[in-house]
Amino acid sequence: MGGWGSGPPRRWTGLVGESYRLDILGVYRGGGLVGDQVWEWKREKEVLARIGTRPVRGSGRGCQTLGFAYVVDQEEVSYAVTIEWTACGYGGARPWFRCPAQGCGRRCGLIYFSGRYFACRACSRLTYRCRRRHRDLGAELASIRSAQARIESRLAKARYRKRRAQLTARVEDLLELECMVVHEAMSRWV
Repeated sequence: MGGWGSGPPRRWTGLVGESYRLDILGVYRGGGLVGDQVWEWKREKEVLARIGTRPVRGSGRGCQTLGFAYVVDQEEVSYAVTIEWTACGYGGARPWFRCPAQGCGRRCGLIYFSGRYFACRACSRLTYRCRRRHRDLGAELASIRSAQARIESRLAKARYRKRRAQLTARVEDLLELECMVVHEAMSRWV
């Protein structure tokens, strides 16, 4: 009891690819740590979202805090996100966001918009699409295997030759379906 994976499952609400994200390296390379910068998310020519950033303390590699300002539901939101710098193996330094969510402070390269504020992937409760597919295929495989077990137990109890033939054919169909699901899962991994 109390081992890995115990406790209630964490409910992931969205997908990483479907949410707005801000990459610290993009901000750094785009000059967002030196002066004021406006970042936009677009679909074709339509602007979906816009955020303004401003270095609050320091500039360039000395930037320690980045101010965010944007509008959500006709209400202006502004707050500061801490920037941490780590030394790189071959010299230089790399910037990281510190997750601004209360009680987190995780060091991350990407922060995601989660309703009102930007936060790390875990605090935004986002997951990857491939992880959801894997769970769906696993559930499908589990249901196929439980159906096989039920039919095989009926097969062991069947007295009549015709009923045995029907159940054997059903087990073979389920085995074929299981092979198809496993093949589909393997093709997604390659």
